[in-house]
Amino acid sequence: VAVIDGVYISPTKIEEILCWLPDVRYAAAYAPGNGSPGYTWNALVEPWAGRHVEGARSASILESVFGTSISSRVHIIAVDRVPQTEQGKVDRMAIEAFLQDEPRNRTSRIEFDTESRRQRSVVGASL
Repeated sequence: VAVIDGVYISPTKIEEILCWLPDVRYAAAYAPGNGSPGYTWNALVEPWAGRHVEGARSASILESVFGTSISSRVHIIAVDRVPQTEQGKVDRMAIEAFLQDEPRNRTSRIEFDTESRRQRSVVGASL
């Protein structure tokens, strides 16, 4: 949990708001553990089958609920599937490895091999 401009914000609140969007099936938000200035959450959003999550629409709903000071600190990444551990929890290590290689000014999609449940490829498109 962080306090920004007097507002308490947690990853769970970010996930809840993103899941209000009709195209979002699942959202996972977390703060990277690197302690860097400009505290930021990474929020991965997974669409329902046959749908597409729009980054601008996702950012807009966060801004309408929390304001710009919080919404501007959330890096939204659309993925085919949120990486999970064998226990079904969000695989933060896989996400961190992915984010270290991916430029921040792109929207990306992580594709998975359905049999091995491992990352197969990363597809990116300029915003």
